Amino acid sequence: MAWSFRGKTAIAGYGETKVNRDKKGMLSIEQYFARAAHLALESAGLSKKDFDDQGIGLMEPQLVYQMWSAQMVQDLGFHPRVVIRSDHGGAGAGHLLEQAAAAIHAGLVDKVLCIGADAPLTYVPQTMTQRLVHDFIKPFGIMGANSLFALIAQRYIQQYGVTPEQVARIPVIQRYHATLNPIAYFNQPITTEEYLNSRMISDPIRLLDCCLPVNGCN
Repeated sequence: MAWSFRGKTAIAGYGETKVNRDKKGMLSIEQYFARAAHLALESAGLSKKDFDDQGIGLMEPQLVYQMWSAQMVQDLGFHPRVVIRSDHGGAGAGHLLEQAAAAIHAGLVDKVLCIGADAPLTYVPQTMTQRLVHDFIKPFGIMGANSLFALIAQRYIQQYGVTPEQVARIPVIQRYHATLNPIAYFNQPITTEEYLNSRMISDPIRLLDCCLPVNGCN
């Protein structure tokens, strides 16, 4: 099933912190979420009370290991009618916006505050989920997200006959967009040749396909 929300929902505000790889300035996961909420509310000209009986959306891989979404919402002092959760890793932001737009379109709420934070350099979770990864995924050669995405990318390339040069357009364009963001961690453009010459990590995923772990929020 597909929905079209064009002209029916809008992003009213946005906030983004500088990413951090320096342990000296790292925050707790709760602090990152609080900072993300503050920046978004400030940008939209709204307050926490404006989201009483409304929607709160959380995007954060670490929540899978650290706490329930409802606990984070409670810790931040919100009182929503709807809590939306997305744990799709780096793709979670887009997924969260889709769910928020669907909730508004369905008439469940009038607005949703979507916030995300990640602190992979602060937390090293060891939970049942992680143990399952060690026992049933890594023994078969799947070493993290890069290997998992490689399977998807390989299937797509084989099914649609995509060339390496066509694949290169994605990271090249993404890096160009990063040059337009003054707080992006990587702010230098790359060429198709640089991409194709970068080290293969998990075929067809190359080094310049991979993201760098950083702490931050938006």
